[in-house]
Formats: sequence, C-alpha cells, structure tokens
Amino acid sequence: RRKNVRVVGKQIRVMKKIHFELNSATIKGDSNTLLAEIADVLHRNKNIKRIEIQGHTDNTGPRAVNKKLSQGRAEAVQSWLASHGIASNRLSAKGYGSSRPLAPNVTPANRARNRRVQLIILQKN
Repeated sequence: RRKNVRVVGKQIRVMKKIHFELNSATIKGDSNTLLAEIADVLHRNKNIKRIEIQGHTDNTGPRAVNKKLSQGRAEAVQSWLASHGIASNRLSAKGYGSSRPLAPNVTPANRARNRRVQLIILQKN
C-alpha cells in the first residue's frame, strides 16, 4: 500500500486532498482515512513537537471570505486531530486565504491546486 502521508523536510506532505463541503469548513467523511493516516504519522513521530496546519484557497470570491474559510478549514483539521489523540499543544491552525498560491489562479486545475491544507513542521527535536 502506498503511503499518502510522509515527513519530508520541514513538512508533513499529504499526497491526497482533504475534502470539505462546498464553501464550508465541514470535513467530508471520505477524508477520515487520510486524516487518520496524518494522525498516525504524528503519533509515530514524537520528535515533531509542533506543526502549523495551513488552510489555503484560490482567488475566487472576496478576500475576507477566503481568509475566514481557510482559517475555518485549518481549525477543522486541528480539531479532528486533537479529537483523535494528538496533543493540542502540538497543533496550531492558520488560514492564509489566497495569499500563498502554488500556481497562478488562471485555470480550473491551478485553482484546484491552490485549494489545499498544508502541514508545516514548526518545531522538531
């Protein structure tokens, strides 16, 4: 079985997307397996002391709405992980809205790439 979550440098790289309800911070049920895999990586890597769960959006819609949505999604992932045994003092959530795109927001595929959750390692032993 191919792993969907790995520690790579200063991040926990997630190979699949965490899915949310449209225009909502509600995590879809089909993402529970992926979130469980993220939790497992954190359980097995006690040397990762603190991560930032980053929410990102594309640039469609008002900037303030995107910022709020990305913050809510990051917090939803944070809550899910905390409720599944990850110490809350290891987790922080930050929504960046559309301020950090991976690709220009000019095609549907690029906009889809920019809608993401990233896990950045802030502190490691």
